[in-house]
Amino acid sequence: MQWPWQTDAIFEWQAKAEPPVPTLCICADDDDLMRFDDTQHFANVLRTSARQVFVTLLHGNHVRLLDTDGDRFNESVTQLLLVAGLAPQGI
Repeated sequence: MQWPWQTDAIFEWQAKAEPPVPTLCICADDDDLMRFDDTQHFANVLRTSARQVFVTLLHGNHVRLLDTDGDRFNESVTQLLLVAGLAPQGI
């Protein structure tokens, strides 16, 4: 089965329409909705716009990653903030 987001058109539009800000894609190892390969493909399309894109694979279920792998989740978000120049003082 092919999901609507498995076509490149929406990804290509997003890469062209949005400013090339640093982007974090967080995905779950136990996720049937958005698989790691699909997330990696999305990240690669965004990278065509000279955007820094980070992909983090965490342990857990879709939308429950802060609960199941909170330390790595927080580390990933903190790294994004640092790269974007948005980290609060003291980080």
